[in-house]
Amino acid sequence: MTKAGEKSYLYYFTYVDPGKRSRLGAHHGEELFFLSDSFPADWERTNEDKHLEELLRGFWTAFAKTGDPNFDGAPRWPAFDSTSRKHFEIGAHVGLRPVSERVQTLETIMRSIAAKQN
Repeated sequence: MTKAGEKSYLYYFTYVDPGKRSRLGAHHGEELFFLSDSFPADWERTNEDKHLEELLRGFWTAFAKTGDPNFDGAPRWPAFDSTSRKHFEIGAHVGLRPVSERVQTLETIMRSIAAKQN
């Protein structure tokens, strides 16, 4: 989207359920539990879960209405900038964080593969 001149918003979901599932870590699609208020039966709900649920719903609602996820009372989520080397983390911490070396390495590999496809 940014190459097409449109704003885009990148996030990295890192929340780890502190209950029985903690050994699994954060996983793909886990944020959908928070958006839908539909958690697995063995999920041990916390106040932190409720706060994250409110934030996620706020971000998604604002984005659906305006094309920008930011809303009053939430940490500022800047539009993606490929030169910043930062991403917006959503988890126990909500806000900008540096992109890890591991993710930067993966990005380099993926760009190389994509270049060969074109």
